[in-house]
Amino acid sequence: MRSGWTSGLAQKLTVAVGWLGGFASLALPGRVAADSLVYSNTAAGNFFSPGAANTPVADDLRTTVTCGCDLSSYRIRVAGGGVASGVFTATVSLWTGCPAGSGQPIPGTQAVFDNLLDAGWHDLTVDLSAAPVPIPHEVWLHVEFDTGSAGVFVGAAPESGYSEDSFYHPGVGCNADFGGALYAAFYSQLFCADPIGPPSPANPDPPDGATDVPFDAVLSWSLATAVRARPGGEPRAASPIVANDAPTDWVNDVPPGQWCATYEQYRARNPLPGSATGRDVCPLDGACDLATVRDQFTPDITTPLKTVRIMLNVFCNDDGSGCLATAPDIASQMATLNADYAPWRIQFVHEVALIHSTSFRNFEVNEEGLMKALYADSPGSKLNIYLVNHANEFSVATFPWDADALTDQGGVILHAAHFGPLGTTLAHEVGHALGLWHTHHGVNEVLFCGDCFEYEGSNSDDRGDRCSDTEPTPRNYNCADPGSSDGCSGLPWGATPYTNYMGYAPSACRTEFTPQQMGRAHCWTEQVLSAWLQQGCDTTYDVYFCTVDPPTTLLCDDIAVPTCDPGPLACGTTYYWQVLARAVDQTTAGPVWYFSSLGGGDCNNNAVPDLCEPDCQSNGVPDDCDIAAGTSLDCQPNGLPDECDISSGTSLDNNGNFVPDECDCPVAAAPLTEGIAACATAADCTDVPCVGGRCYIPKNRYLSLSAADMPPGVPHALRVTHVASGRRWWVAAHQPGDPADRFRLAAAPACADWSMAPAAIHVGDCGIVPVAEYDVQAIHCTCDFDRELNYSAPVRVPTIYEPTPKKWADVVGGLVAGSWTPPDGVVNFDDVVAALTRFQTPADGPPLPWVDLHDEVPNGAANFGDVFLVVKGFQGQPYIFRSPPQCP
Repeated sequence: MRSGWTSGLAQKLTVAVGWLGGFASLALPGRVAADSLVYSNTAAGNFFSPGAANTPVADDLRTTVTCGCDLSSYRIRVAGGGVASGVFTATVSLWTGCPAGSGQPIPGTQAVFDNLLDAGWHDLTVDLSAAPVPIPHEVWLHVEFDTGSAGVFVGAAPESGYSEDSFYHPGVGCNADFGGALYAAFYSQLFCADPIGPPSPANPDPPDGATDVPFDAVLSWSLATAVRARPGGEPRAASPIVANDAPTDWVNDVPPGQWCATYEQYRARNPLPGSATGRDVCPLDGACDLATVRDQFTPDITTPLKTVRIMLNVFCNDDGSGCLATAPDIASQMATLNADYAPWRIQFVHEVALIHSTSFRNFEVNEEGLMKALYADSPGSKLNIYLVNHANEFSVATFPWDADALTDQGGVILHAAHFGPLGTTLAHEVGHALGLWHTHHGVNEVLFCGDCFEYEGSNSDDRGDRCSDTEPTPRNYNCADPGSSDGCSGLPWGATPYTNYMGYAPSACRTEFTPQQMGRAHCWTEQVLSAWLQQGCDTTYDVYFCTVDPPTTLLCDDIAVPTCDPGPLACGTTYYWQVLARAVDQTTAGPVWYFSSLGGGDCNNNAVPDLCEPDCQSNGVPDDCDIAAGTSLDCQPNGLPDECDISSGTSLDNNGNFVPDECDCPVAAAPLTEGIAACATAADCTDVPCVGGRCYIPKNRYLSLSAADMPPGVPHALRVTHVASGRRWWVAAHQPGDPADRFRLAAAPACADWSMAPAAIHVGDCGIVPVAEYDVQAIHCTCDFDRELNYSAPVRVPTIYEPTPKKWADVVGGLVAGSWTPPDGVVNFDDVVAALTRFQTPADGPPLPWVDLHDEVPNGAANFGDVFLVVKGFQGQPYIFRSPPQCP
């Protein structure tokens, strides 16, 4: 019933005509009674026409729902121009803002109504109830007609919601009005699906009613979690991969000991005009550079708290190991960051993404553009921080006035060595991201004695870092004032701000920002970076958690992310928890969930609770029960799982295969099949399967392997498993009197140097039946035959396909160019002729393993018994031998 804005598909919607009594009497198909009216303007008013075909017009509407809602339907009344025989088309949609400004169409809200009579009024309904569309508090209703004669009705002040009477028309931009009063331009209504307010939390983890929950469980809910792992090469969202084409010679400007290159990188990409060095003027980057503007934002105790959203992207190796920060590191560092900014009414909430990419974990300067393009997470609404091992060992940020700041090329790259529980480098780099210069900006980052140079006694609001309350200073790596003089006035440096977060003193020395610095931070944050701020409409959560139902103890209060750590849990205890979601003045309580922590079972029946038994893996299961259940192995045996022997150093694991060296066994290569050609997929073969890298010709009572491909001089045993029943045998040693390439099955492993066998070995016995599949695996004969990890990967080998009709004597597919072709799934006279030919003149017949069906253990020869069986199969007799589970 609707068409998305981006789809370009126009779909007809139901049109109700003759709506003279207003919206109230109009039935809306698909809308349930619980839907809430969040905007309404239903009084008749003045007529307005856009004046020309395909002229877009729009009106601003504010809903009664402060935080937006899920739109279930909207409707609008339009009118034709009175041409009795004419028709017109109306296209309607909702936008996030004025179409001539920063507004964008809201996907899923566009609808096209055609063949509307040009005479009369039309009530157009867009039904979104099947998939309600989230909309913000303020939207613009956009209308366009394909004729110049059509128009819309102007209504009076809204009955529900609000309009500022800001009307868009191409001739007057976004600020037209309809008479100076609070008139709504369009005669319309918006409905939202109930309930209005934050959604009730759902999908708990641990699951509701779960048992044996680990003692270190963390409560989380909804579809989001605090930590998300992202494999390398899989960007979070589609984004153009852009090359980092910025000049790289700025790296040469970084002196020894430098650990922040924010200014150098910015200037390399944004050189100042009219200067050979780009460093001899002090330009204005925005209104927040003006002291009169900045000082309006200087925070005090009454300043509303600003909460900045951070996305912390932590890089790990490809296999998920070696992440550059642990959960405790992150929690402690973020607590330090919040403490650094707390006196200035700025705080931070964060999410963490663990990104599996060894390449970007070990970061090179020229990888910046690609890395950010792949992994930036909503940079328009979060400050992205990338924790990497920087090859040049410095950190860097983008300024708010940088064109990249709110794009996927913005954010902070933080060298992992600068990230730590008490580190202040993060406060420094975030300071840049919020609009702060280095304290030495007026000395080392300008041309000496230029217009922006700060010398002793010259600090002012229009020089250097544009903060007169940060004294002039050169770049200083010490916890003390420098002992030198400046190069312009010749005066010695006085008291310098070496304790300021925006300097280069050791991390432990930096303890403060100044009021003017924080005025700049608040100004730039409000003026440019407001999309990073957590607004009152953002959902926060309270979590109640205890051992009574319903829970009464408040565990986590007003948190921004849907996760809460209850700390260590008690043994065998049932806990109840409930989440309250809150936005503005609306609160929704989720259901009461419960789970039980690991209990005190007795898996080994020794009257000792499991939780009191030795448990070297800390998995809640005693070691001897892990071993008894086969969950862990104990190859020595010494009563300890092998993995604990290795982790404790009791045993070595030099090849890293998680098997103690004293028990180690090399895993054999998978056996290959005997086939007519090499293949990678079934498409490489003609009417036969691709098995073990060969185009395998299925046989009736034989499995055929290529012994020549097995490693020489190494005894192996070959295990054969009938897939359907799970019955297992081993390939027996060669039996005297059998043909050289003929082998049978045995109940115990038989070791042999299979490379000495004929190029093709054919395994035939009672257990090999037609229309079946077998897994063949190899194992070194020096290995433990009971240890599954010692076996090669299985090669699945089929026998003949099921013939049609259901007969079992399919031995050939027919004679083609003088050669017999493989079985073709049909038992016909060709099979009888082929068996006779092989019986009478072996040189002209098909290969022996194709036609040797007799006896119950095929005898390795083509005789009258085989011909007799093929004839019986041709006549339709069922398979006459035993099934694999019944064989010896």
